[in-house]
Amino acid sequence: PGRHEPGTGEINFPFLYEHIDRIGYAGWVGAEYKPKAGTEAGLGWFRELAGQGSAAA
Repeated sequence: PGRHEPGTGEINFPFLYEHIDRIGYAGWVGAEYKPKAGTEAGLGWFRELAGQGSAAA
């Protein structure tokens, strides 16, 4: 809903990302969405999944 960043809708992205890792997929994964609070703030979901926490880049 709203096409905002992962984690704000109905799809369980952490589950999907873990599954992609489990099956050994080594290709690219794209994300197309409209950030709710601007581009940099809208990348927070990725920083958390990449192990960088919520610190600004």
